Amino acid sequence: MPSYEKEITDHLEFLGYELDDLKAKEGFTLIAKNPNKSTLLVRIFNNTCILTTRWSGFQLKALKSRDFFETMNEINQENMGKWYYEVNEEKQTITILTEMDYYDYNKTTFGTLVENLENEVQRNLQKFSKFMED
Repeated sequence: MPSYEKEITDHLEFLGYELDDLKAKEGFTLIAKNPNKSTLLVRIFNNTCILTTRWSGFQLKALKSRDFFETMNEINQENMGKWYYEVNEEKQTITILTEMDYYDYNKTTFGTLVENLENEVQRNLQKFSKFMED
C-alpha cells in the first residue's frame, strides 16, 4: 500500500503551512501551522490521511445545553467534516474538534479538502461562541 507522506507534506508547505514532525511510532504525525488558517494535526497511515483541528476553551456547562447538541448535530448533517468534542476534566472545559479523512493522493482534490476544512471551521465555529469561557 503506498504512502503519500511526501506529496501531502509538500502540498501543505505549498499552501503556506509550517510542519513539525511529532515522530509517531506508526505512520507520520505532523502539526501544520499557518498564521492565517487553522492549525492542523495531520496523521498519515499508508494511503490514509486524517486532518484534525482542535478548538479549546469552551465551558463544560455547554453539555447541559440542548442548543449545544443541536448545533453539533446540525453542523455534522450539513458538512463534510466530523465535528465532535472532548472533555478536559482537569480544566473543566470542552475542546471542539473537526476531522476529515482523505484516501490516496490527488493534488487537486487534496487542496480542495484542506480548503473545505478551513471553510467549515470559519463558517461553523462561531456557532459555539456562546459556550466560550468568560
